[in-house]
Amino acid sequence: ADLGGADLGGADLGGADLFWAADLSETIGLTQTQIDAAFGDSTTKLPPGITRPKSWEEDARQTEAARDRIPGETVGE
Repeated sequence: ADLGGADLGGADLGGADLFWAADLSETIGLTQTQIDAAFGDSTTKLPPGITRPKSWEEDARQTEAARDRIPGETVGE
């Protein structure tokens, strides 16, 4: 999902799925706390000043493993 220009100030991203190239690089008002509450992976694009949570590495492995168990699904679809 390309959320470029979206104003996420105050948005509740708790549990949000930001996997597979979600583009948050040009969002407005995004905070580290919001990102820390969401799920993402190495393909999620973040804006300057926001760091990728270490927990995302484990989240990505778990989600990829779950997708591998779904017939007909491949990562990146």
